[in-house]
Amino acid sequence: GSLDPAFAGQSKPSKPAGKNWIEVGNVSADFQTKPIKPLVLANGNFILVKWEDLVFCADCNSTAYQYPLIDGEIFFGAGGPAIRVPLDGTEYDLTTGEVITWCPKNNPIRSALGTLKGAAEQVPLPVYPVRVEADGSIFTNFVDKAQVKRGFSNDAAEKMSGGKGVEIAMKAEDASGADDSARDQSPATPPPAAEESLVSPAILVGIGLVALATVYLQVSAGGDVPAPPQ
Repeated sequence: GSLDPAFAGQSKPSKPAGKNWIEVGNVSADFQTKPIKPLVLANGNFILVKWEDLVFCADCNSTAYQYPLIDGEIFFGAGGPAIRVPLDGTEYDLTTGEVITWCPKNNPIRSALGTLKGAAEQVPLPVYPVRVEADGSIFTNFVDKAQVKRGFSNDAAEKMSGGKGVEIAMKAEDASGADDSARDQSPATPPPAAEESLVSPAILVGIGLVALATVYLQVSAGGDVPAPPQ
């Protein structure tokens, strides 16, 4: 995300310096009906989120249950603009991607989903730097197909154009040598036994709960529940 609104001092629009910036929208045209815009790009699916004069870019799905954030609830959290997942209630800081609340058990469906994720690691939401130009053009930067790692550093952000929503990144080529070395030293692993490939009952229960929760949300919102196949 970015804490930098449009650059009012510019006399004419200009593309952000650097080959990694790509134009993904316009603040005047893309948020007229709702503050969240889906992005379907060659490198994945993302969302743009607008809060007042700020625009943020993040992955399109939550990290707990991979639930779409296109209908997420935007609010102002303790650290700034944030988004809440409709399904499980997980909340993320849009500037850093850090988890604010992880799978709260505040209704019957969320209680079951929260129990399943009670011992799971709290995974941050991947976020990306954003710049909004004087003409309203929105640019974002995916850092040369970098592998985004958990963590946030203001020092690192200040060294990159694009605001404070910069995640700590490690390029794939930097880690490839270590991966190859570890692979060479690892003994050959026999194929897993047949019973190890079976789907865990807990996973099946989780899938069922997610489906049930989706129907619950549709009914609560007054939407139509799809009829079962004939």
